Amino acid sequence: MRPPHAAVLAVVTASLVAGCGDTKIDDAKGEKLISDLVEKQIGAQVASVKCPEDVVAKKGATFTCSVVASDKSKGDARVTAKDAEGNVNVSAPFLHIRDAESAIAQQLSERFKGAVKVACREIVVVEKGNTFPCKATSGSDSRDVAVTLTDDSGRFTYKLT
Repeated sequence: MRPPHAAVLAVVTASLVAGCGDTKIDDAKGEKLISDLVEKQIGAQVASVKCPEDVVAKKGATFTCSVVASDKSKGDARVTAKDAEGNVNVSAPFLHIRDAESAIAQQLSERFKGAVKVACREIVVVEKGNTFPCKATSGSDSRDVAVTLTDDSGRFTYKLT
């Protein structure tokens, strides 16, 4: 199954220049940009983002920033310099978790003829075969849900366990 906009390969262009001398990527600006991107586009609650310091802006240079959510789930965002002036592209291949939760809840609600709420971890890296747990709740009843990504574009299957 694949809910609308299930996965993101967010590509955002921004200028992240710091200081004088060699043009360096401003790690604090990069961390803020990535945090905002993940919160807005993915719907995850981000606790922290850590990017390497002192990266020289050079066309084609790439580096990875670690993203940690409020529930301690994590993933990596890849940053690529577009030029030597500090303009970058950011790619964060994370599942749109709120859309996935909603799609699973809707199907379970139809199946069991009642309102179901589904909660999953905040950050899920979109990679075929990746599995992650969710919790489905209806009234005072709750069940574990095992979700498996079936491809690299965010399609998934799930089963109640």
